Amino acid sequence: MTNPVIRLEFKKFGGLKYISHLDLQRAILRFIKRAGIPIRYTEGFNPHPKLVCALTLSVVNESDCELVDFYLARDPENPEVPIITPDTFVSRLESVLPKGLEIVSAYFPESDFADIDSSDYIITLFKNAEIDVAQRLSEILSEPLEIVKKGKAGERVVDIVPMVFSWEVLEEKGDACTLRATLSAKQNEYLNPDHFVKGLMTKCPEIDTWLVKRISINFKEVK
Repeated sequence: MTNPVIRLEFKKFGGLKYISHLDLQRAILRFIKRAGIPIRYTEGFNPHPKLVCALTLSVVNESDCELVDFYLARDPENPEVPIITPDTFVSRLESVLPKGLEIVSAYFPESDFADIDSSDYIITLFKNAEIDVAQRLSEILSEPLEIVKKGKAGERVVDIVPMVFSWEVLEEKGDACTLRATLSAKQNEYLNPDHFVKGLMTKCPEIDTWLVKRISINFKEVK
């Protein structure tokens, strides 16, 4: 194992859903340091811990399945053997985590984040008028739905309908409608759930606000 990596899967909820992705990453690094977990640092004049997060999530959104890869420090005398096991990683980290972060699992990954295909969400839409949400969404998603996506190369107009792999209405009660949606999470075709809802709102002004919870991250099948 030339570059030992431990992948951490954790839940983010409660008060911690209100902090940004960057602040969450900084907090996790503090917890890792406090737990005495030996992770690698980059080389150069300004070394920093080596970790990679999958699929950033917007502020206010909760998640049952956040993923972070930590590159472990190596024992110079035995570099092929991981310096810490996933079980020890979990036991040390659990002792210092605050309420709102809950470990699901830790393991040596067999896939890369580049192999992520899609992500599943529970999305609750709040309406300001009585409408048949299932019918309206069927109508909206039966034709192109364009949004403006911002990236390093600038802005571009994208049709998001091909990025909506599936959706279904789970419950309608009062002014709330709960959906389960599977959205593309591929490297060049990532559909942020907030952008999905904002796209819907351009055609359906009866949607006022929304809440999002990510419930799974799905990797491509290994052939």
